[in-house]
Amino acid sequence: TVQLKDANGNVVGSYVSLERAIEDAQDGYSVVLLDDVSIIPKDNTFAFGLSAMITIRNDITIEFGEHTLTWDKTPYDTSFSFSTYPLFFSISGDVTFTGTTGGFNCELGSDASYGVNIVGGSLTVNGGVYMGGVTAIQVQTGTLVINGGTFGVSTSMAAAHPNEFKYIINAIDANWKQWETINIYGGNFAYDYSQDAENGGSYAAPGYTFTQNPDGTYGATEVSDEDAVVSVDGKKFIDFTDAFEYAAYSEKPAEILNSISVDGKLTVSDITIQRGSGFSGVMFSLGSGDELVLENVILDGTFSGTLDANAYMVNASNAAVTITDSTLKGNQDSAIYAISSSFTMTGSTVT
Repeated sequence: TVQLKDANGNVVGSYVSLERAIEDAQDGYSVVLLDDVSIIPKDNTFAFGLSAMITIRNDITIEFGEHTLTWDKTPYDTSFSFSTYPLFFSISGDVTFTGTTGGFNCELGSDASYGVNIVGGSLTVNGGVYMGGVTAIQVQTGTLVINGGTFGVSTSMAAAHPNEFKYIINAIDANWKQWETINIYGGNFAYDYSQDAENGGSYAAPGYTFTQNPDGTYGATEVSDEDAVVSVDGKKFIDFTDAFEYAAYSEKPAEILNSISVDGKLTVSDITIQRGSGFSGVMFSLGSGDELVLENVILDGTFSGTLDANAYMVNASNAAVTITDSTLKGNQDSAIYAISSSFTMTGSTVT
């Protein structure tokens, strides 16, 4: 049912039990499913309200291939009376999942269950199909990287909890950090993780976004040159607020690639903003009632070529601009232009 390979790809054991194969797997080993596998859920004593059937402490790869891990509910009548939720894997090592059409399915009827809980370890998913119940993968502490795969909800849980799909991939709020805890580079999901994934943030890796597929799912893709508005350290962003936050996080300059139209109030702090290569237009455009606040910002409008006509760093009409403790750099014709607007600048320099 299960094969164990060493770091050189040599077969070192064959097992009937997935649990035993993982228990014997040393760092660098691969556990290869040769058939579908079912596990009987048990009410183990475990932290965080979850009962882990398998704990992975070493740095291993699980190759699902075309085979699926499921729950075996036959020893029970209709439902469970567990005090905790069954969980396939608790991960404290550095683990990789691969698969084509295989993976795991948390289908357990009316009972909720989890696929993975990461506790101080890391998981990299490079393919496979993972159906949560509702949650497929949760990060308690540690990190998750998804490069590919399909992620959804088991049939029963999807029908019972159609509004909870955001928890297919989940992080514990108190431990989640943008661009550190979860980074998604690829795959298809039953939820759009580009927004409101956790505390209003995104699970998309820097320079990636989610687009809706024809079947209603969402695919993680790299932001294209055509859609990009701002670039930071070579990573392109559609949402300029995300870009500015990443610039502050990475301590790299934000390069404007297309004019930013401020809608409402935009506050930017503690970063450098400059023109991207080839961008010769207005950097920030404000209309009626809009407000731009720059705090401790270097706003660099210099350009090596010829700027467009009226290519101001800030073009405000019936708006408000407040600049504090900042530095403005600009070629001729690339200054602040404010008509019928409020303009306040304190503690700042213009060069």
